[in-house]
Amino acid sequence: MQEYTFKDLKKALQKKDISQLLKVLGTLYILNEESFKKGLLLSGCLPEPLARNFNKDNLLLFAKACMLTEENFRKFDNEMAEEFSKVYRKLVASIFVISEANNKNQKQLEDIDFLNYPFAKQIQMISTFIESQSIYARRENSKRFKNGYYTGLECEMPNGEQEVSIADNIEFTIEITDTLIRLLHFKHKDNIDTEDFKIHSDISPYNLPSIEKLFLLASHRLGLNSLWEKIKFQNWEFDIYKEKEKKMYYYRSPSEENLKIERAAILRYRYKEHIYTSKKFSKITELSKLTSQVRDDINISLDKPESIFTVKEDIYRRFEDLAGVFTDVEFEMLEEELGSTIESTKIGSKSDISLNELMLAIKYLKTLALIYQEKSHKVFNDENEKSFKYLAPILPISGFVSDFSSKFNIDATKAEEIIEQFIFSTTPTLDIFSQPLIYVGNGNVIFTPQLITQMNDNRIVGMHISKWNVNVAKKGIEFEQFIRNIFRLVPFLHVNSKPIKFTAYDGKEVEFDFIGTFEGALLLVEMKCLKRPFSSKEIKQREEDVMEGVNQVVRREKVVKKEWEKIKSIVDIPLPEQPPEKIIKIVCLNIFDFTGRQENGVIITDVSTFSKFFMNPEVKAHTNQSDNPANNKIFEVLWKTRRPTLEGFLDYLNKPVAMKGFYENLKESPRHLLLIDDKDTRIAFQDFVLQANPYTIEKVLPIEQVRKYKEPKQKKKKNKRYSKKNKSEYGLAH
Repeated sequence: MQEYTFKDLKKALQKKDISQLLKVLGTLYILNEESFKKGLLLSGCLPEPLARNFNKDNLLLFAKACMLTEENFRKFDNEMAEEFSKVYRKLVASIFVISEANNKNQKQLEDIDFLNYPFAKQIQMISTFIESQSIYARRENSKRFKNGYYTGLECEMPNGEQEVSIADNIEFTIEITDTLIRLLHFKHKDNIDTEDFKIHSDISPYNLPSIEKLFLLASHRLGLNSLWEKIKFQNWEFDIYKEKEKKMYYYRSPSEENLKIERAAILRYRYKEHIYTSKKFSKITELSKLTSQVRDDINISLDKPESIFTVKEDIYRRFEDLAGVFTDVEFEMLEEELGSTIESTKIGSKSDISLNELMLAIKYLKTLALIYQEKSHKVFNDENEKSFKYLAPILPISGFVSDFSSKFNIDATKAEEIIEQFIFSTTPTLDIFSQPLIYVGNGNVIFTPQLITQMNDNRIVGMHISKWNVNVAKKGIEFEQFIRNIFRLVPFLHVNSKPIKFTAYDGKEVEFDFIGTFEGALLLVEMKCLKRPFSSKEIKQREEDVMEGVNQVVRREKVVKKEWEKIKSIVDIPLPEQPPEKIIKIVCLNIFDFTGRQENGVIITDVSTFSKFFMNPEVKAHTNQSDNPANNKIFEVLWKTRRPTLEGFLDYLNKPVAMKGFYENLKESPRHLLLIDDKDTRIAFQDFVLQANPYTIEKVLPIEQVRKYKEPKQKKKKNKRYSKKNKSEYGLAH
C-alpha cells in the first residue's frame, strides 16, 4: 500500500482530482485511523469556514470524495465504513453550518450605516461604550458586597436569566470590541492616516440601532470563532437536538471532566489574585482614602484631555502609589512564574526592553487611567448625551512618550519603543487586552481607562515572551530544583537531591527529575514549567506538553522495574531491596489548568497543590480584611490523623481543595449563538457557570458571627443602561 500524507490530500483537493482524492483518502484513514480527524483539521486540507476566501466547492468536493470512499469501505469492512462516516459527516456539517452563519454575518454588515462614519468616530463610540459599561458594572457589583466581607468571587457569580457573570460580561464585551476594532482597522487600513482627522463630540453609543446591530454581529462572529477553535484544536463535536421544533447543533467537549477542570482553573487564578491583593487591603484602603481626598484638586480639563500629561506631581504620585499596589501584586505572581529570568528577559524589536521597564509602563498607564476615571466618572450623567464624550478621549502618542520619558528619566527613543508595545494598530501583534491604546490616525490613540485598568500584567508578559520568542528554559531548571529542595525539608518524605540520568535497558537514555519515597510508596515526578494557556489552541499545545510528561513518567516506571539495582546505586536516599508495589506517578506543573486530571495512570497536579499537602495542611478562607475572623477560620484540614497518609495524599490529588470548591459548584450552562435569521440552524456549545460561591461567609463562620456581617436588604434599583436587554443585545450570552 502506497503511503500518502495530508499534503498529498491538500494537493489533490486544489487540483480537484477526484480519482487521486479517493486513493489518498482511503489510504490515509486506514494508516491513521485514530489521528485522521486531527490531521484533517490541522494540516490545512479543508477550507476554513471563517476565512474570507472560503471555498464551498472544495468542501463539496471533499464531501463527495468521502462518500465514495465510504462506499468502498463498505465492500470489505462495514465497521470501518461506519467509523469513517462519523468522522467526515460531522466535520463537513460543522464547516458548512459555521460558514453559512458567517456568510450571513458578512452580508448583514453591508447594511450598517455606522460603518460609513469617519473611522475615528467609530472607534470613539465603541470605546465610550466599554467605559460606560464599566461604570454600570461597578454599580451592579457593589450591590453584592457584604459589609467587611469580600471573597473576590462576587463578580464571578451568574447575573440574570442568561447566567452570565459580571466578570464574564465585561471580558466578553472587550472580546467583542477586539473583533470590531480589527474589522474597522482592516476596512480603513489604506486611509487611516490620510482621511481628515477630527475629534467628535456626538459619540453616545446608545439608542443607535446600527451600532447595536454591529455589536450583535461582532458577538455572533466571536461566538463562531470560539466554536471553530474548540472544534479544530480540542475535538469538540455536536449532537442534534430539537429546540422549539427546530434543529439545534449542541457542541460538547470530548471530556466534560476536563472542561470543568479548565473552568475551575480560571476561577482559581482569579481567587489567587484576590488572595495576594487581600494581603495589602489595609494599604489599598489607606491609599484609596488619600486619592479621594485630592479628587477635587485634580488639575485636568475634560475639554482638554491632553492636560492629563500635566497633572500635578503630588496628585500623580498619590494615584501611582495606589496603582503600584496592584502592579506589585502582579509582579510578585510573575516572579513565581519566571524566577530569576524575570531580571534577564528582554523584549522588543531590539531586545532592549526589560520586564521591569514594561511593568513600569503598565503602572504609568494605569495611574493615568485611575486619575482620568476619577475626574470623568464624577461628572458622568447617562441622561446627558454630551457627557459621553469625556469617557474615552483621543490623545497624541507623543504626549505619552514625552510624559513617560520625563517622569522616569528614560531616553525619548526608548520611551517611544516602550509605549509602542501598548498600541493596537492596523497590524496588531497582540489583542486589545494587551494593547489598549487604539490607533485612530495622525499619531493619535483612543485612551479608554477601562481597557487599561483591566490589563492582566502576567498575561501581557507571557504574550510578549511568546511574541519575541524569549527563551525561559532557565526557569524550568530552577523550578525543578525548587521542588526538590522544599520536599527534602518534609520529614515524611525521602527525596533524591538531584536528577539522575543513565542509559536504560532499552539502549535509550532516561532521566528522573524527582524520585522519592512516602509511606512505602515510590514517587516518580516529572516537572514541567509551562506558559499559561489563554485560548483553545494554546490549551492544545500545553496538553501536548503535559502528555509528553505523562509518557516520560510511564516509561520511568518500566525502567524502575527493570533497573532497580542501578537506581539504588545512584540515588542518595534509602530504598528497599525490591521495587515497591505502589508506584505513584505524577506530572507536576507550574500552571493550574490541568490539575486534577489523570492520564494513563498518571496524576497531573501543580506545585502549589503538591506542596500544600505536606507543607501547609490547614485550609483557610481569604477576605479583604486581614483582621476579619473568617481569615482565622480553618474549614478543612488535609490530614485526617497527626501525620499525612498515602491514602489521604492520593484522595487529595484527585480533587485538590484549591479547585474542589470551584469544581463542585460548577453547573452546565449552554451558550447559544445569536440567530441572525429565525430560519437559521440553531447552534449552542457547552459551558459551565459558578452557581454558588464556595467561600461565602456562611460557609466559613459560625452563625452568630455571620449575623453582624449581613447587610440589611435593599430595594433593587433597575439601572437604565446596565439591563438585561443591553447584556443580551451585546452578545453576553455568547
